[in-house]
Amino acid sequence: MALAERPGELVTRAELHERLWPQDTFVDFENNLNAAMSRLREILQNNRQSPRYIETVRGVGYRFVVPVTALDEAASTNDFHPSAAAASPGETAETAVDIANSSAERIPSVASGAMARPGRLLWPFFVGCFVAALVILGGYFLIHRRAALDIAGSQTLVVTDFDNQTGDPRFNRALETALTVSLGQSRSVNIYSRLQTEDTLRLMVRTTDEPVTEAIGREICLRENLPALLVPSITRLGREYVLSAQLLNPSTGAVVRYYSQRVDGEDRILVALDTISRAVRRDLGESRLEIYRSHRPLPEVTTTSLAALEDYANGEAKYSQGQAESAVQLYRKAIAADPNFAMAHAALGLAYYSFYFNETQLGETEFRKALDVASRTTERERALIELHYAESQGRIEDALRLYQAYLQKYPGDWGARLGYARLLRMHGHAAQSVGIYQQVLSVKPDYAAGFVELAIAYDFLGQWSQAIQSYEKAFSIDPGQLVAGNINREYGFTLVRNEEDERAAQVFTALLGDPRQYANGERSLAFLDLYHGQYASARSRLLLALQQSTDPFSAARIHFMLAVVAAGQGNRREQIAQLDQIAANFSSLSQKVLYGSLVGQAYARAGEVAKATQMLAVIAPLVNERAEEQVAYAQLLKAEVAAAKGDYQTALQFLKPPGPNDSNASVVLTRESLAYIYQRLGRTDEAIAWYRQFTDSHDTESLAWEPQQQLFQAWYTLALDYQERGEGPQAVAAVSNLLDHWKTADSGLPLLKKARAFRDRLLAAP
Repeated sequence: MALAERPGELVTRAELHERLWPQDTFVDFENNLNAAMSRLREILQNNRQSPRYIETVRGVGYRFVVPVTALDEAASTNDFHPSAAAASPGETAETAVDIANSSAERIPSVASGAMARPGRLLWPFFVGCFVAALVILGGYFLIHRRAALDIAGSQTLVVTDFDNQTGDPRFNRALETALTVSLGQSRSVNIYSRLQTEDTLRLMVRTTDEPVTEAIGREICLRENLPALLVPSITRLGREYVLSAQLLNPSTGAVVRYYSQRVDGEDRILVALDTISRAVRRDLGESRLEIYRSHRPLPEVTTTSLAALEDYANGEAKYSQGQAESAVQLYRKAIAADPNFAMAHAALGLAYYSFYFNETQLGETEFRKALDVASRTTERERALIELHYAESQGRIEDALRLYQAYLQKYPGDWGARLGYARLLRMHGHAAQSVGIYQQVLSVKPDYAAGFVELAIAYDFLGQWSQAIQSYEKAFSIDPGQLVAGNINREYGFTLVRNEEDERAAQVFTALLGDPRQYANGERSLAFLDLYHGQYASARSRLLLALQQSTDPFSAARIHFMLAVVAAGQGNRREQIAQLDQIAANFSSLSQKVLYGSLVGQAYARAGEVAKATQMLAVIAPLVNERAEEQVAYAQLLKAEVAAAKGDYQTALQFLKPPGPNDSNASVVLTRESLAYIYQRLGRTDEAIAWYRQFTDSHDTESLAWEPQQQLFQAWYTLALDYQERGEGPQAVAAVSNLLDHWKTADSGLPLLKKARAFRDRLLAAP
């Protein structure tokens, strides 16, 4: 109609867009208009190269090139009857009407009882039947599912790296990322994530950055029992690009479906990818209606800049490998190419918030920019940005709620389920996290890191044997896990809690043969020495570890433990000197709020009120008030400074009892601080209650990190409080806990001497 109304005139694509699909209508305009014009040419038998009716003005619009004669509306409609349209070429319209009249003489008029004109009676009937048929067929068309592969048991699709035959490196990761984002809009088909792929490549004894070819993709599918493999590629023919993909049955290697899109110019590449993505989703069993409801075109939800997409994709790869500095540079490049690239802003915000940088203000800025352009994300990406933002800020209750909502929509997102379990475990919900970890491991039973996290959850619950079994399952799958990060120390101290100290020492000692792990091994052995009261040996090990530590934060932690050793040996000058070393290099540390609170507390307990106050002044402006953990640590230091000044009532006002979503670390420190302050107020009952909570949880929460040695002072103080209440047996039990652990302790330790003398007096009393 639009073309026929203006014969000979150019009708632009923009005009057609406005007329057919106004601005409030969501549709893939480019592809739909192209399809409509192709159908119109087919009906009119119009050749695009030699147009009889419709001429195409490339990239602009269309022109109707034949004259148009308008029929008189009254003449063309008043005497029209559907039967006339059915007349044979030899019949006149009048004959056709007569035949229709004679065949309808027996049909009465519904309105008046008189004989009705057959056309007026049959026309609504035929139209109604036609509309009903259209509704039924249309509904079937929209909701019908067809699956080229049986994926009922597992709806996970492995996508290989793009076979890039163009020679243009921009397409290496960019197109894989774009295709994954497009396919990821599905609520029923899950993409085998990069994290899963890297883990599987390690188990296949391959490097994690090795390209995933068709052969490797098939091997991954067979190894993990996954039902579908998509192999995409791109080639270039002059100005044209050909994007294609093969959907394979991994068990047979047969190509089940082949997809191909040819586009003129690279600005159409993402549109072609979208077309392939929708077709793949149909062939994996989604209906057209499901796809329509959950699909947005790639240029709208990522970026129109392939260079920006490539930088973002490379940044994600660098970040997953722990190369945070390189990742941030690439994210910035992506944003420079497209300032409205929401996913790049969110990735940069997450990096700034992480322990790599701890630049919360920069992180806040980037997350806000990402949310400001949230229309440039898929529904799935937007949900992930919101929950990562809440988690980064420390809004744990909000983050848990957002995880739950997300997993209801995308229950097969393995990575998100793992993140949800980790958040639960770290914030007082270890029992609940166990079930989630088990769900993850049921999907990927050879995920070694998942067994490590499950072991840590069991550790928090005090289920030592289950924790050890989970650790050892992880090490049997991937022996490298035993020396990864802090896993060695965590496993070793689980053995300690299970009274297997000798095995723990062997685990720690094994690290000393590897120069990269030497400092970790010495530091772990130092913690084990301190656990047994062997301060002199611990000091020697910490000094050796310090010589091998190049990371400023690791060095600061060693200086802190050297201060703990000095305090335990009664060497206050050395204690303050070690704390001063941390303060002097404080600007180079990550996690300033959290670690500054610990250093400030140590100053306050040592009577250095001015230095504790100065540390509080340094970290106070850095506290993100929305980050619950940062607020808790800042309040802890405020309380310690007030207590050091003798204002215990004010100190109590800064501390609140731990909440259900507080981090496990802040809970440990808050319990001990509350007990310490109540003790100095002379409120023995409250002090005992909080010391009991602190000491009862020692096996799960305070070993192998900074507050470890506060445990032994707590046992001694608890014994004094029990004696004050006249509870001799409880006092003996408390001080005996200390002495039983310190059977091989250095004999000259001040606390050891006091504890022995105190128990002797208790036992000698009538």
